Amino acid sequence: MEKNGYLTRESVKGDARKKRLVPTEKAEGLRQAILEDIKLSEKRMEKGIPEEDVTTCKHVLYQVLQNLIEKHKEEGKKDE
Repeated sequence: MEKNGYLTRESVKGDARKKRLVPTEKAEGLRQAILEDIKLSEKRMEKGIPEEDVTTCKHVLYQVLQNLIEKHKEEGKKDE
């Protein structure tokens, strides 16, 4: 994406090893179309599913993610 002119890399103040990815004007010009495409894709995926079920699914998946994050943190402490 950097090569195609959509992103630039900037050094992070205080740690030259880290780089921050910054969208260019070219990328910003696509932002609205991308967001609209995401919304359309979400509508297609949720078609025929009651809103309450979609909400429940999102809550369950969020909790699964939190469990995985916690497991990862615990495993990191074991290595210390």
